[in-house]
This record gives sequence, structure tokens and C-alpha cells, in this order.
Amino acid sequence: MKRTAISIAALTLAAMPALAETKSYDVSDFDALDVSGAIMVEYTQGPAHSVTVDQKDGDFSDILIETKGDELQIKRKSLEKAKWRKNMSIKHKNGELVVKVNGDVKPSYKVIVTSPSISELDISQSSMLTANNISADELELDSSSSASLTVSGTSKDTSIEASSSSDLDAEDLVSDKLSIDASSSADVSANASGAGPVDVEASSSSDVEVTIAGSSDVEIDASSSADVTVEGSCNLIDVEASSSADVDADDLICVSAKVEASSSADVGVHASKSVKATANSGADVLVHGDPAERDVSKSSGGDVDFN
Repeated sequence: MKRTAISIAALTLAAMPALAETKSYDVSDFDALDVSGAIMVEYTQGPAHSVTVDQKDGDFSDILIETKGDELQIKRKSLEKAKWRKNMSIKHKNGELVVKVNGDVKPSYKVIVTSPSISELDISQSSMLTANNISADELELDSSSSASLTVSGTSKDTSIEASSSSDLDAEDLVSDKLSIDASSSADVSANASGAGPVDVEASSSSDVEVTIAGSSDVEIDASSSADVTVEGSCNLIDVEASSSADVDADDLICVSAKVEASSSADVGVHASKSVKATANSGADVLVHGDPAERDVSKSSGGDVDFN
């Protein structure tokens, strides 16, 4: 009976998941963060520069953490060789990123990063980065290669670049001035609240959504089947759309609007005072707000309507 009890206890312990092990890394000062190689990272602002890594099996052999200049780099040693990067596969399972390089399963990592300030977050290669309650004067956000970046807080001047099927969620980051460049099927959501301008460039099937409050000027350049949706209020909206792009600014209440649409693009705007709209080559422009001042030009199957 005693031997049976011991055997059952041993089996129970064997079935229990091992507790994650944590390792701290000594790093020099930094205010920029670069993450690649399918690694999960949580960033917060705090009084000191610190980096800790959680790994369920205590295997830290594949993670590389170093500072170059003012940038903290977090990546995988197994992906240092260019030919190996082509043989990487990634899937999300049970809250972890499971990575295989050349068919071999690599350790999964969760990295906790803290610094007094941050000016740039750069993420790629299917990595996942969450940055909460940031306060910055200038902030650059860059996501690519199926990476996911989520940011909250405040920034006086935010620059966003997203590409290659990445996902950048800055909806809870309130920016006074905002610039967005999205391409190659990237998804971006953002929030601008202030008198500063908002500039959006979207191309190649990217998808951009922006909430705007009180901006003086909004400029949108959309092409190649990109989708741009904006809502809120502004003084002037200036839209250039082409090549089957879709710009939905019906719920962005502006004083004036300027639109140039071509090559089967669809544009909707709202102007309360004046509009200048040009549509050609099968493009459609729909103007809401019943502006009194209207300057309209259409050709080659283009159409401008008022609602």
C-alpha cells in the first residue's frame, strides 16, 4: 500500500507543469527597443533599466539580449544565420509562441522590460510586444513580418510604420500629432487627440483605422486596394485615392474637404462649408454635410455625388 501511494505521488508530480524559471540580465541604458524572432515582450516605464526573462524549462540558450548604442535588442541566437531565418515556423499555442528552426523546436520566452523612457519600439518576425501606459514626447512605432504591437498611453508626436501582415494597435495611445505609413496587408488602429496634423499613407491592401478629435488638418493617401477609415472631427481633410483604394471618412466631420480619386477608388467625406472634388477613371466620391461651396470635376466614368 505504501509503495502504491508513493507511485501515485510520483506520477502526480510528473504530471504537474514545471514552474517557469526567471533570469535577470544586466543591460546598459536604453530608450529604444528592437524585438525579433517570435519572442513575447511586455514593456512598462519605470525608474530603472531592467530585463528579466521567463522560460518554463529554464532553457535560456537561444535568447540573445544586448544593447547597441541606445537600443536594446532582443532576438534569437538560432536566427543569426540568414539561411536559418528562411527555415523558421511559428504558431501560437497555449499562450506561447512555439518556434521551430530547421525542424527543431526552440525554447519559448517571455521578456519583461522596464526603462525610465522610451522613444522607439521596433518589432518583427512574428514577435508580440505589449507596451502599457507610455508617456513620450516623440515615439516611433514599427511593426513588420507578421509581428503584433499593442501600445497604450500618451505621446505628443507619434510616427507609425507597419508592413508585411503585421498588426499595430495604438488605439489606446493618445497622440497630439500622428503619422502613419501602412503597407503590404498590415493592420493599424490609432487615436489622435490634439491640434496637430494627422497624416495617413496606406497601400497594398493595408487596413488603417483612426479616431481623430480636433485635428487642424488630415491628409490621406491611399492606393492599391488599401482601406482607410477615419472618424471624429477636423478642419480640413485632403484625400488622394487610387487603384481600388477605399477611404471612409463619412464620420469625420470637417469644415472643408479636398478629394482626388482615380482608378476605381471609393471615397466618402463630410464637409460642412466647402469641398473640391475630382473623380476620374471609374472612381466614386460621395460628399456628406451639404457644403455651400462646391468645386467638382469628373471624367472617364468618375462620379461625384452629394448626400
